Amino acid sequence: MEEARVVELFSEWLRIRSNVSQIQYEQQIIPGGLEADVIGVNSSGDWTYIVECKGSQGINEIVRGIGQAYQYYHQKQFSEKAKDAEIIFVLPRDSELKLSKLQIPENVRVYLVNDDGNIYERVRRTFSEYVVELQLPNTFYIRDIELDHIKKIIILVNRLSCEYRIINEDLLKNEINRNYPEIAAGGYNHLITMRSIGIINYKYNLSPNGHYILDLINSSDLEFKKEMTKYFYCFIMNVLNAMLYISKENDETFKSITCTHSQISSKICELWGHNVRFMYDNRTISTAIRIMKELGIIEQTRRAKYEIKKLVHPDYLPWIIQERIR
Repeated sequence: MEEARVVELFSEWLRIRSNVSQIQYEQQIIPGGLEADVIGVNSSGDWTYIVECKGSQGINEIVRGIGQAYQYYHQKQFSEKAKDAEIIFVLPRDSELKLSKLQIPENVRVYLVNDDGNIYERVRRTFSEYVVELQLPNTFYIRDIELDHIKKIIILVNRLSCEYRIINEDLLKNEINRNYPEIAAGGYNHLITMRSIGIINYKYNLSPNGHYILDLINSSDLEFKKEMTKYFYCFIMNVLNAMLYISKENDETFKSITCTHSQISSKICELWGHNVRFMYDNRTISTAIRIMKELGIIEQTRRAKYEIKKLVHPDYLPWIIQERIR
């Protein structure tokens, strides 16, 4: 992976941080100092993240990147707007083995980038204990999305690819706003998720997988939902499992489970024994609940009150089970 691609993907990750309102590139922390590849800036104009990126390169270049990141940590102490910024070193996932031979300063956080756009914080060991949050397999950023919205965007992207030689993010978001005003923020969150699961590529065209899903949309809504559930299955299972535990603790039936998104999030982390990435965010739980409603797994009877309609199992997904839960 080229360094420019690493910068692009990590910039997308920064844009969804609550303390980032602007992204800047190649900025000096202090006059005459090194230039950082990416800077995250909050609404007050202060720097929140200072980032050094490297591509798939040899160990000498990685060592150089670690040294640059650590130099940023030294330089930020002399800058009023950067003094509280986090220092991050980012490189492709295929370079992780080289990192195991190196010592990373404690003041530098390391993130790894996959080709599909997924980003992970590297596990750091201290006295043989993990000190970072747990990352479950097949989880990624989801927020305020719906399967029906994804379907509409796929159809729109396919149409635009026939009308325009090049599709960019601004064009796509404007068209989403114009055609589907019910989709919030021009589908910003949807596009992040669709890139994460490989439906669209970084040029905002449908990938081969995206064309496959488009064929399912044109043939059967049921088959489309089956395919999409494969991507969101880990979210669904964790939320559903937490709801079942909460119902048992509260001595409630499956027809009347009282729980908030925050309670579900806390229960997931409690069951895993770790702070689970994405799952500790109430907005992730809210999105998973929304998708579960679309699939008919649960029904919301009133605020923070749910009825489980169908159990989910790897071999018996909700549309296969015909019996209602008694």
